[in-house]
Amino acid sequence: MIKNTLKFLILLFFAAFSFSCSKNEPKLSSENEILSFQINGVEGIIVGDKDKGILLTLPPGTDLSVLSPIIIVSPKATVFPQSGAVQNFSYNGYAKHYYVTAEDGSKQTYAVTVASRPLDALSTRAITGYVNINVAVVSGSGYTHPVTGPVYDDVQCIATAYPNTGFLFDHWRIFNPDATYSEKTNNPCSFMPYDDMWIWAYFKPDPNVTAYTVTPQSENSNKGTVSGGGTVDPGYSVNISATPATGYQFEGWYLNGTKVSGVANTTYKPSATCTLVAKFSPIYIPISGSNVLSVNSTATLSINNTTGATYSWDCSSNLSLSGSGNSVSVTANSNGAGWVCILINGEEVSRYVVFVGPPSDLSVFGPLAPVKAGGSHTFAAITGSPTTSSTFLWSISP
Repeated sequence: MIKNTLKFLILLFFAAFSFSCSKNEPKLSSENEILSFQINGVEGIIVGDKDKGILLTLPPGTDLSVLSPIIIVSPKATVFPQSGAVQNFSYNGYAKHYYVTAEDGSKQTYAVTVASRPLDALSTRAITGYVNINVAVVSGSGYTHPVTGPVYDDVQCIATAYPNTGFLFDHWRIFNPDATYSEKTNNPCSFMPYDDMWIWAYFKPDPNVTAYTVTPQSENSNKGTVSGGGTVDPGYSVNISATPATGYQFEGWYLNGTKVSGVANTTYKPSATCTLVAKFSPIYIPISGSNVLSVNSTATLSINNTTGATYSWDCSSNLSLSGSGNSVSVTANSNGAGWVCILINGEEVSRYVVFVGPPSDLSVFGPLAPVKAGGSHTFAAITGSPTTSSTFLWSISP
């Protein structure tokens, strides 16, 4: 009985202790709102209870391609792109999206559309009879007609939405001058503008279309590695990342042999299940040293190895090499144009032309500079009279 009572008291103590600890743990904030969005001192209008967005109209002539919004978000929340980052708002019919993440990890997306009106709304109507219409896609994948432009006020207009493959049109959001809005599902949609206005188009994934899988792949794992990819609904993007190995640099992402991006860490929106191949190329390192020799003479050639990679050396048949690492000795065995090169994993990085000729009255016009793999070099040599010329050309397939 005493034993059981003791066990019960111990369990009760730990239960009370656990409850006390959990009670004292601070609750993470779930607030993920944009509280203020300003560009060049102009405050954007935040709209929507769900599917949040921001409308902003700037003075005439404003360059929309290089703007730096100043953004205030909920306490302890973060926003991406971050406040002050230069962005291109020349949207060409598409909204730019900002993502707010709360302290607890919950996220909210804001569609942002920015315009620069030709004249202010009052002058536009009073002087020319035109108003400015801005139509933007804010969700899903598709396009609209018209995208933007001036139209006569009080004249019926029509906007048409065209979904891309894998998507369906969902609805329009038509804003009034005071930022209130109505939603319509008919497509095409007719409306009567009486002032400058925004119209947003929403698309949604077609449930009858299969999701797409993107698989990143390295052309050669010795040259670099990849990560990311995954399966997404049509119209959505995946993250892909390529990391070059020591001595290499990222060259590009390729789809069926065609380069689709030159950015190592980026996003990709697939139109079908696919494999993206990351290609890498050696970082060019030149060879230096004496490269005009006579038979049986020796010179030292070296590289400034800034990459930390391990390189091997090779040469033409009229030369011989000794040594390794970042410096080698080259000996001339017979007259003629020769070369010395460095390689990484058997792939040529750079090549150095070496001319071997008689020591008397020899002049070489060049200069005999190092060149990248796949490059070419032309030089002329004078060995007394008559003048003889020679061209040394070479190429290496990647």
